[in-house]
Amino acid sequence: MNSRILLLLGVAPLFLSGCADLPRSGPTTSAIVHAGNMKAPDYALIDLTTGTAVAANLAFKSDYVRTAEIRLEALPRPAPIDVVARGDVLTITMWEPNPSGTTLLGQGGLSVKSDVDDSGNIVVPYVGTIRAIGMSPNRLSEIIQGRLSAEGHDIQVSVFDDTDLGSGVIVQGSVARPGRVKLSPESRTVLDVISLAGGVSIPEYAGEVRITRRGIPVAVSLSSLVNDGALDVRVSPGDQIMVMPQNRYYYALGAVNAPGERPYDAGSISLTRALATIGGLNDNLAAPRGVFVFRREPAYITRRIDPGVTGSTTGQVVFRLNMATPDALFAADLFRVRPDDVIYVSDAPVADLTKVLQTISGVSNIGAIPRNFGAGY
Repeated sequence: MNSRILLLLGVAPLFLSGCADLPRSGPTTSAIVHAGNMKAPDYALIDLTTGTAVAANLAFKSDYVRTAEIRLEALPRPAPIDVVARGDVLTITMWEPNPSGTTLLGQGGLSVKSDVDDSGNIVVPYVGTIRAIGMSPNRLSEIIQGRLSAEGHDIQVSVFDDTDLGSGVIVQGSVARPGRVKLSPESRTVLDVISLAGGVSIPEYAGEVRITRRGIPVAVSLSSLVNDGALDVRVSPGDQIMVMPQNRYYYALGAVNAPGERPYDAGSISLTRALATIGGLNDNLAAPRGVFVFRREPAYITRRIDPGVTGSTTGQVVFRLNMATPDALFAADLFRVRPDDVIYVSDAPVADLTKVLQTISGVSNIGAIPRNFGAGY
């Protein structure tokens, strides 16, 4: 028998006994499964099938919408849209219908303009100072008319808000026409206002909308706002709406052909597409039973996906996909990767053996070094 083969057979068991020290990009399949099946695991381990894939998608969507609804409920209640605000300019018209022709206000009545000052007040002839901020023009006309009732016969008053700053919201960021948008009874939801500002200038999946009302900010993704009508809430005068780009990524590690960071550049990305984007599994290294997706997930969502799972209180979950089975491709196509997910593919045991043999082969080649190595020439 060749002396090199004898050396390989004699030394291989020594190397195999220390496989934990072999170079690799992450844990083995058995290490991940063993840790997930312990009595007190650090994460929930869920086998990825068509059923768990659908359950995971539905659980996340319903939880995201409900969480967003709760956040939006924290906003103060919307104020009426037809209210006077600081800086408004009001046109106040007063007239007195009088058959005798004598009138306090002159034959044609009286029309004046009054600015709402920083204190929220206006000055009206024959009346004096009136607090106007927060009132509707109709209510303000009733107050002025009541104050003038002792000055003439059936004096009538109309108030028109020329600027109407109080019924506007500010729209900024990635919209076609940023600036102030006036509300109306027909157009007063978040998407209404964004539409009046010319629409967004970024893809729907890449946007986030932040609503700030009376100092309280709440953010939701633009795609969820478009797809779930419950999140398209009414805005309030004085709201600030910011449309911002949202840079999102997922990550690929281990025995894949193109590991690294990948942009989350769609409304949803299936595991099939994600694996294709990273070039698929490395044929020389990958364990087909060792495709994992690491994710941080609230414990109650994990239990919805698999009620019998252990480790569901940790807030961490690992989905395991066995690519050695044909139905795995259907499960991968149904399962939606999410931003910040980590796709990890472990090395196959035969890859470890290959590394051992390559290492031993390198050691055995020491005998092939020329004997005159280092000799002077």
